[in-house]
Amino acid sequence: MRKLKYFSPIIIEATNIGEKTGSLDSMLKSISEHYDMEVDHMVKNLTTLIEPMMLILLFGMVGLFALAVFMPMFNLMSSMV
Repeated sequence: MRKLKYFSPIIIEATNIGEKTGSLDSMLKSISEHYDMEVDHMVKNLTTLIEPMMLILLFGMVGLFALAVFMPMFNLMSSMV
């Protein structure tokens, strides 16, 4: 595991300790719970950051739709005057 760059040092050390103490299964479970919490935290932060951007995009689309409806009306009214 140390030769490969896929594993973080935390995983390598926890696996090493788990092998030495004979509790590798509980150590790997603990590591997986840690990474599950980390992924949940990242997803929560990402959705919190994406939400305002989605609102701005939605308001922009509604604004463009309103312009597409009202601009021909304004052009007709201005050509009649």
